[in-house]
Amino acid sequence: MSLKLLRFVACVATVYGHSWLACVDYTEKNAGDYDHSRCRGYARNARTLAPRDSEFGQDRGYDYHPSENNPCRDSRDDSLHYDANHPKAVYYRGQQVVLAHPMKNHGSDSCTNAFIPDNGNFIYRGTKEAVSDSTLSGFRQNLVADLGIKDSSLPLGTYPRPGYQNAPKFCDNTDRALGTYSFNVPGDLEAGQYTFVWIWAFNSDQDLYSTCFEVEIVNTLAERNSKLQANGFSDFYEPCGGSTSHAGTPGNTNPGCTNEVTAGTSTTATSTTTTTTTAAPISTTTTTPTNSGDLMVLANQMTGSIELGVPANGVVRRYLTLQWECPGVEVKFWSARVIATTVNDRGASYELLQEGTDVAVGKVYFHVSFGVEGCNQMSYPPVATFLKDE
Repeated sequence: MSLKLLRFVACVATVYGHSWLACVDYTEKNAGDYDHSRCRGYARNARTLAPRDSEFGQDRGYDYHPSENNPCRDSRDDSLHYDANHPKAVYYRGQQVVLAHPMKNHGSDSCTNAFIPDNGNFIYRGTKEAVSDSTLSGFRQNLVADLGIKDSSLPLGTYPRPGYQNAPKFCDNTDRALGTYSFNVPGDLEAGQYTFVWIWAFNSDQDLYSTCFEVEIVNTLAERNSKLQANGFSDFYEPCGGSTSHAGTPGNTNPGCTNEVTAGTSTTATSTTTTTTTAAPISTTTTTPTNSGDLMVLANQMTGSIELGVPANGVVRRYLTLQWECPGVEVKFWSARVIATTVNDRGASYELLQEGTDVAVGKVYFHVSFGVEGCNQMSYPPVATFLKDE
C-alpha cells in the first residue's frame, strides 16, 4: 500500500509542480487571455521551448528547478536563445512591467480549492554587462522586485490577486490559463544589459522554480520606444498606476501613460477620465491641416483612470458604471472588478465594484482597446457614473 501511495504522490508532483515565464514584457495588465501579439520580450531559450507560434502553456520541458551553481535552465548564449521573433526585453528605469506565465493548475479558485500553495515570487538580477551567470545565491543578493505572495484572506474568484495566482480566467483552463505579474523597474538601476531571474517558491521556500531572461535597461521612455521600434514593435503600452503584484506596492504612473507627450505616445482627455493613447498610429483626415482644431484623432489603445475621490470613513465597497459607446470597445480594469457587462454593436457598458484595500485608492484604472479601426474620442467619449458607497 505504501508503495502505491508513493507512486501516486510522485505522479501529482509531475503534473502539477511546474511553471515558467512565457513573456517578460506583456502589454496588458491583469489580462484574462494570452495574445502572442502582445509580447515584446522573451525569456532565455523561449524560441525553442515557448515559441510565438506555439500554444500558450504547452509543456516542452521549460520548467526548471534551480541549483546553486546552475540557477538557469540553459547557459547564457544570446545568439542561440534570441532572434528577431523572440527579442530580449527592453525596460526603462521606473517603468511598470507586466510578466506572463501559464498557471499549470496552480490557482486557488472555485474549480480547485483554497489550499493551493504559493510561497513567494521574486525577480533578481546579475551584475551589469555580465557575460555569464552568477550563482543562485549571487543573483539573490540583488533583488529587483518582490512579486508578492498568495493572500488566503481573499474569497475564491476575486481578482486581481497578489503573487502567482493572478489569473482571472483560471477555471476556463486550469492548465493553460494566463497568469500575470506587474512590478516597477527600480528607478536607480543603471542603464545596461542584465540577466534577470524569476524565482517562484511553490510548495515551500525550498521548492523553487526559475526562469532567466536578458534585459536591456535604458534611461528614458523615448530610448525604450526607439529600441522597441527597432525590434519591430509599434505598441508602447504601459500599465498606469494601480497596484503591483506585491500587495501594498503601488504601480508607477509612468511618463508613457501620463499627459507628458514623449516619443511614441500622444495624449487625449475627457471630463470623466484621464487617458493616454499608446502604440497605435494616429489617423487623420487627408485635408490640409488648419488652425480650426477639427482634425480627427483615432485611438486604438488607451490607459487611464476613473477618479472616484477619497471615500468617507467606514466605506468598504463602491459601485460605479462605465459606458463607452464606440464600436469594438473592450475595457480591462484593475483596482475594481466587473460584476455585469453589456456589449452590443454600439459599444459596451460595465458595472464595477471596488472593495477591500482598493477602496482607499480613490481610483479605478483601466486599459481599453478599440480594434484596428480605432475610435474617434471626440465623437465617443466615455461616461463614468458613481452609484453608491457602502
